[in-house]
Amino acid sequence: MNIDNAQTKIWIFGSGTFAFKVYQAAVAGGMSISGIIDHNNSEFVLFKDEPVETYELTEDFNLNNLPVYFAICNPYASLSILSQKIKACAGYVSSHSPVELCRLLDVKGQDIQQYWLTSSSDVYRDCASEISLFRELLNDVKSKDLYDQILSYRTEGSLEKSPVGEGVEFQYLPPDLATPPRVLNMVELGSCGGENLESFKEEGFEFQSGYALEPDLQNYQILIKTLHQLEISNLHAIPLAAWNCEEKLRFESHGGTNSSISDVGGDFVQAVSLDNLLPKASPINYIKMDIEGAELNALLGASQIIQTHTPHLAICIYHQPTHLWEIGLWIHQNFRDRYAFHIRTYAEQTFETVLYCIPI
Repeated sequence: MNIDNAQTKIWIFGSGTFAFKVYQAAVAGGMSISGIIDHNNSEFVLFKDEPVETYELTEDFNLNNLPVYFAICNPYASLSILSQKIKACAGYVSSHSPVELCRLLDVKGQDIQQYWLTSSSDVYRDCASEISLFRELLNDVKSKDLYDQILSYRTEGSLEKSPVGEGVEFQYLPPDLATPPRVLNMVELGSCGGENLESFKEEGFEFQSGYALEPDLQNYQILIKTLHQLEISNLHAIPLAAWNCEEKLRFESHGGTNSSISDVGGDFVQAVSLDNLLPKASPINYIKMDIEGAELNALLGASQIIQTHTPHLAICIYHQPTHLWEIGLWIHQNFRDRYAFHIRTYAEQTFETVLYCIPI
């Protein structure tokens, strides 16, 4: 990926919180922003007090031959479709991924961090041996190819390199892998409103016993209603966060999927380790977690359960750059020769990437 160090005037595509963060960083880095554009939002609430023009992208919009950088970091927007819309306006205008945008900001001395997205690609160079080691652990060609695509996109940034997600409707229910067990004695960490449980029930999985942890109280109330509506009586909802010990932690509550443990959170939640929370004899055969970056801590707190029962594991590995290999290596090193490793991606920009650890 080549970046023109002298390039300072760009369009920013996006109107959400990440776009606003990018805009502030670009201004701090001395860049000139021609304007903020988006494809379906003409309100641009976050930018209303900023000295920058905002525009809705239309077919006759004049981009003035300036490059467009996508400031979008979420699992929903298809950057390939948006890139086609830009070409429809002006085929000669270049469009660039959020990875390329972060590298440009890095040149300007600005550091941007958002989920796995980071300004510097040094982490991939510095962890080359660990990256290679985990690749060798992957048990199928599809996983290895996907792993290579993810790394290529995250380091090179080309829009063409971004893998296509399989669709969130298949998340945790991979049709080509023998997981999860049909009869579930499960622990679900980060249940949110219980959205995935409905998919499990529709596909005929039996909930024999288990626990669903959700620390965001707004989500927890929805989860209770979902369990009642789905008539799942054997799954017990608990308003706690999974961690490696018992501790009160700061928590950033949004009443949605991105609520998380955070040093700057305005709320507090009680965190627990699964090893201390669950009865020793609980026959857990499946642990599923999507907990906004706390996955390694939760695994540490569940090591006795994993050691005793060797449950199927479905762990999200997209929240931090190093999670792509770090989580799998930790499981392999602590429970050697117990698991076959597979990965699948279900959304845009490598979001909703799940590591499946299937007992051998």
